[in-house]
Amino acid sequence: MAQSNLAIEPETLKAIYGQMSRIRAVDKAIQAGLSAGKFMFTYWPLTGQECIPATISQLITKDDYMVTTYRGIHDQVAKGVDLYGMFAEALGREDGVNKGKGGSPHISDPSSGSMVTTAIVGAGAPIANGLAISAKERGEDRVTIVNFGDGATSIGAVHEAMNLAGAWKLPVIFMCQNNEWGEYTPIPKYTASPNFYGRAEALGFRGVQLDGNDPVAFYNGMKDVIEHVRAGKGPVFVEAKTFRLGPHAGVGDNMNVDKDYLKTKKEQAPVDKTRALLVEAGICRGSRCHRRSGEEGSRRGDCQGDGIDRDPGERNAHRRLRRSLRRPGARQLSVPRGRGRTACRNEDDVHRRSGARRPADRLRQKSGSLHSG
Repeated sequence: MAQSNLAIEPETLKAIYGQMSRIRAVDKAIQAGLSAGKFMFTYWPLTGQECIPATISQLITKDDYMVTTYRGIHDQVAKGVDLYGMFAEALGREDGVNKGKGGSPHISDPSSGSMVTTAIVGAGAPIANGLAISAKERGEDRVTIVNFGDGATSIGAVHEAMNLAGAWKLPVIFMCQNNEWGEYTPIPKYTASPNFYGRAEALGFRGVQLDGNDPVAFYNGMKDVIEHVRAGKGPVFVEAKTFRLGPHAGVGDNMNVDKDYLKTKKEQAPVDKTRALLVEAGICRGSRCHRRSGEEGSRRGDCQGDGIDRDPGERNAHRRLRRSLRRPGARQLSVPRGRGRTACRNEDDVHRRSGARRPADRLRQKSGSLHSG
């Protein structure tokens, strides 16, 4: 495939891929830390949805607003939230972006434009309207993007926010990341609607459906959407088709899905597919691939092989992550290097390595006087 046939600038596609790799590295680091018992917080995995925020990151600036949900680590990473501050917040540390008071489902970083993370399904849409009203009244060139899953489309607050945004022509994009599951319920069991973007048309504004796993198609579609909203032509509802490969919460695969269907969806996952596109288009030649990851500049690394673990974007992001968690003054908490290396085998191993006493030990010490002769 010739580069001229890509319908996207090669450097832009490289940047999208670099951001996707970075998101994937963070996702894997979190799951490894939770599996090893080194991290203790609730996690709602985004595996399979990396392309959506990675692509959007190439079309907006930090001055644009973003609102997301508890399943929004990928949105946070792509928006430019500091990795150290993000992890520290999830771990409840005082050096987190919200001083450890929000935790994993409430990460907010206005300095990067990541304004709010909501833990209540559908609650972000009215907040996004408020941000959009503020920007419009001040005459600021800002676009507000509010992310939510397909399940949130059944929430009344989302419909009310859409109706108001349409009536007032607010500069807001309702980004429905349709991953086919509302927590543990597949789409056909909670709505008879054939699509979600059609609901915008019923409220008098534009709705589009895009392939959220195709970086080229999604980039070109979102470029048009963002230009439309930035020009003051009113809101747009975007239904980004994707799939949640992981469970509602926790680590591993989505065990509610038929194995053959899950296998097919894994083959359609965007990270490997985009890497293959880069090689096929001649942007990555042989075993070497130049890539750009966000604002961190260009790097060069090995891009061959069929395993995600070998990707340079992931390796570099993983190294930066481990270094950031070892900053001076921070309590040491390393990111596991992978399954089988630093994974703690059981609860005793977890507490022995961390130097912490088990809850049972603390309980025995506290109640020791009651059992003493």
